[in-house]
Amino acid sequence: MHKISKKIKKRDCANDVFITPDSLIEQHFKLVEPYLTKEDTILDPCCHETKKYYNKFIASGYKADWCEITLNRDFLTYECNCQAIIGNPPYSMIDDFLSKIIEVKPRVVSLLIGFGNITTRRLEFMEKSEIIVGKIMRARC
Repeated sequence: MHKISKKIKKRDCANDVFITPDSLIEQHFKLVEPYLTKEDTILDPCCHETKKYYNKFIASGYKADWCEITLNRDFLTYECNCQAIIGNPPYSMIDDFLSKIIEVKPRVVSLLIGFGNITTRRLEFMEKSEIIVGKIMRARC
């Protein structure tokens, strides 16, 4: 395992494409849905061409929007008017995503983030920016 982490750390180009399994999207959405209203617009900040989260929001009766850099709608430069941001961001860009989320100021934020990516520095950054970490959970696929 140590060899893998060194290899990942030194790579030139991050491969952050991870298609979230439907079962994990279901778990994630069930966790967040009590905090949403039908008037909310939910943004999937990195939907991939599959748009799985976005489709889940629409199928559940919510207004939704999406971003995906490979589809020429980059979350980091997109002007959005959303009350919630929910999705699975690229791990190599978590700091940039957190900065953009702070700029957008949604009422609800829920991101799938690898446990190893939840660092003290990131938690302190969110705290200073008045983002309250409500839950850290282990997902089961």
